[in-house]
Amino acid sequence: MSGSKEKLGIFVWKFPSPANTFIFNEVMGLYEKGVDFKIYTFSKESDSDKSFYQDKLKLIEDRIEVIGQKSHNYFNGWYWTKMNKMKIPIAENNSKRLLSIKDKQIRDFMYEISAKRSEKFISPFADKVFLKDGITKMYAPFASLGADVGILLKYHYDVPLHFTCHAYDLFCQFNYGQLKCDLADKIFVISDFNKKYLLSNFNVDSKKIIKKRVNFIPNSEDIEKKDLGYEYILSAGRLEDMKGFKYSIKAFHKLSLLNKDLHYVIAGEGDKRWEIIKLIDELGLNDRVHLVGHVTNKEIISYIKGSLFCVLSSIETKNNDKEGIPTFFIESMSCGVPCIGTKYSGIPELIKNGKNGFLTKEKDVDDIHKKMISLHDLMKSNKSYNIVNNCVQSIEDFDNQKSINVLCKGLKV
Repeated sequence: MSGSKEKLGIFVWKFPSPANTFIFNEVMGLYEKGVDFKIYTFSKESDSDKSFYQDKLKLIEDRIEVIGQKSHNYFNGWYWTKMNKMKIPIAENNSKRLLSIKDKQIRDFMYEISAKRSEKFISPFADKVFLKDGITKMYAPFASLGADVGILLKYHYDVPLHFTCHAYDLFCQFNYGQLKCDLADKIFVISDFNKKYLLSNFNVDSKKIIKKRVNFIPNSEDIEKKDLGYEYILSAGRLEDMKGFKYSIKAFHKLSLLNKDLHYVIAGEGDKRWEIIKLIDELGLNDRVHLVGHVTNKEIISYIKGSLFCVLSSIETKNNDKEGIPTFFIESMSCGVPCIGTKYSGIPELIKNGKNGFLTKEKDVDDIHKKMISLHDLMKSNKSYNIVNNCVQSIEDFDNQKSINVLCKGLKV
């Protein structure tokens, strides 16, 4: 491959996806820099996904191949079933769960055995598509499914592999973890916390690890702030355990007793919706806490602009899942709106106490309540102007072009 023009193979679960706009931003950044690439996506986009990206998608449509649909014999349902029967872990299949054992040495050994016997399943895709496309390097925007396929290709075909570690993909779905760390050419991480996690759990060569923040493009200039007719604080995210809504709602209940005019708006849908509704009812907050359901990206920005401040009382779940650095916080600060977040994972790398928000202890309702009072008072004081400026300055590290430059340098493309 030496001397030939580089061509990047990008493996992603679903492309494009409005839920992961940063991946689309990355891909378009590579396109604008003239990088030659091919996107292999396991799931076909919907018409609404296409319309979300509109004209930009037309520029790269011929570089996208869906390798998980029925017309392919590579990564369709039959293929996953076969891999499962042969006990080859991939994504969240049963074989992956069988290898979720505590003894890391045994787990790593079994992953290595699985990688060895995966050749007959990975070779049809490699021979008929991957190598024919002239791919010289691989990149997976997440360390999970795309990187799972990538590590098997790396193992058998020695094509350079790069991937990015975020949160769930690292803490819960890091199949072939040690093998990925040993064989990857570069590993991108979104936070110093993730870097320390890899160093302490997988003994990675630190020279392999590159910090690359989630790339973010502000798009709020033409969006008006939401006027609900009352002052409110805001949360946004899936209604699930990790977001810790029950803690922020209980903390707001205490705040509501002191401030009769403040409301709490929560945007998002999820499995815990009815549990949250029950809690709101038990606390007598039906007229103060408002679940507005799923809203578009533009609507989220509108809600953010109209809020006094934003909050997520995130927790670590039973399966060790936790936040990376919530995009919601980055979006909020881009609008000059401060945030309250849990002091864990990568969040302290963005939120600085008293400067652009406050950090709280995990699951500590009293501490969350105190920080809500402190931030409320700050935003009502003559110091609010400084807080707004600090917020905007805080996200300079997340600049899209800066992130693209880091990616290209690490990929050497």
